Amino acid sequence: MKAIVKVSEEAGAVEVRELPMPEPGPGILLVKMGASGICHSDVMIYKGHTRAARRYPLPLIMGMKAPASLRAGPRGQEPENRGQVSLNPSGAAASAEIV
Repeated sequence: MKAIVKVSEEAGAVEVRELPMPEPGPGILLVKMGASGICHSDVMIYKGHTRAARRYPLPLIMGMKAPASLRAGPRGQEPENRGQVSLNPSGAAASAEIV
């Protein structure tokens, strides 16, 4: 999968990287994001504002609040609903909702 990754706290320190597809573990669902919005938090992290950057460990995959679809559950388990989901993957307040 391709991702924009913040690699250090310096302003503009981002790279487009090809990352391995994650394996969902117990209690985890794999979702496929078609696109992602860039919000104010992303801009502050990109610019290297330390207060925003310290909230998240580096390296950080950037982009929040995205439409997605369920792809897989933990090995051997299929998700009950393969419908569309709305993601808000912002740190400790991360959430996903089937829509």
